This record gives sequence, C-alpha cells and structure tokens, in this order.
Amino acid sequence: MRIIRILWYCLVGIGLLFLTFAATSGYNTWEQRRSMGQAEGTIVAEYNEKTLSTEDIRFSTPDGKTYTFKGDRNSSQALYKGKKVKVLYELDDPNMARIDMGDPWSSSVLLLEWGAAFTLIGGIPLFFTVRKARRDEWLKLNGQLVEADFVNVQLNMSLSVNEKHPWLIKATANGQTFESDNLWTDPAPYITSKQKINVMVDPANPKRYWMDLTFLPKPD
Repeated sequence: MRIIRILWYCLVGIGLLFLTFAATSGYNTWEQRRSMGQAEGTIVAEYNEKTLSTEDIRFSTPDGKTYTFKGDRNSSQALYKGKKVKVLYELDDPNMARIDMGDPWSSSVLLLEWGAAFTLIGGIPLFFTVRKARRDEWLKLNGQLVEADFVNVQLNMSLSVNEKHPWLIKATANGQTFESDNLWTDPAPYITSKQKINVMVDPANPKRYWMDLTFLPKPD
C-alpha cells in the first residue's frame, strides 16, 4: 500500500509540474500577444532564393499605413501569390511582423490537459485516502465499541495490484458483518478462531466503522 501511495504522490507531483509549465507557457504567450497587433495580409510576390521559397507579404495597420515583410521560408502553410494570411506585428514597430502560424495556446492547452490528467489520477485516490483516515480518527475517539466475533480471512478478488489480491478480515456482531481494510500481508497466522475483534461504530450510522487491527504486526 505504501508503494501505491508513493505512486499517487508521484502522479500528483508530475501533474503539478505540467500545470506549472502550462501556466508559464500561457503567461508568456499572453505577455507576447498583448504587445502585438493582428491584421490580414496578402502575398504580393513569391520567388525562390537558394532553392527555398519565400514570399513578400503586405498588410495595413488600423492607422492606414501599409507595410511589407518577407515571409517565413520555413512556413508549413501552402503559400502563393494572392493568398490571404494572418499577420502578427509589433505595435511599437509594425515592420517587425510575421505570419500567424496558428493557435498560440495549443502548447499551453496540451500541458494543461496532461497536468489535469496526472493530478486527478493521483489526487482522487489520495483525497479519499486522507478523508478515510480522518473519518477513522473520528471513529476512534467517538465511535461506540463493539466486540465482534472473528469469521474468516478471505481474498478481495475485486482488487489486484501486480496480480496480487489483498486480504480481508471478516467479523460479525449483532447481526452486522464488518470487513477490515485491504491487507497486503496475510493476517490469518495472527488470528485465532474464537478471537474477539474490537470495532468502533458510528452511533448515528452503523455502516460507518473502524476495525481495530492493532494486534497485527505493522507492515514493512
């Protein structure tokens, strides 16, 4: 169980790291974009330079001025004379312009999705584990003591980790059956057939209980 919990913490850590990268990437994109203007440009000329295709792109700013710049020869877009393209330019110096290559937020969104996935995969079981630990502490202090009769030890076939199933201790009292938490070490050698097992039951809700297993050796 300790290994599984460590894995959950690792997943949460990786998720938070991705979320940090997403926030940093998003902020950098926002910071860059707020100092830039957008315009629609037109390819007015195309030619080959050292076997690489380049284009002259013309656009106008809101004040009516027209600018021309050389397109990115590494562009993956199919560019040709007369084609309309989106242009980004520096507000302080429109001569510093480039073709808008697509969604600037895609990398931030991808990092956000990965971060959310890792955080939730590790965080949800951690949340329920912590909540159960708090509930058990409350039951230890406020629960009603019931001495239950040991019934048996059985494998929990509904759960498997590395092809290994945990054990459950079953006990009964007053017509109610109690089950222990999942145990990753066989408890059978430490229990006698007529053993009484203490169970702390919520007086307001008998389905909420904590089984006292302090008689078992602590797991490594």
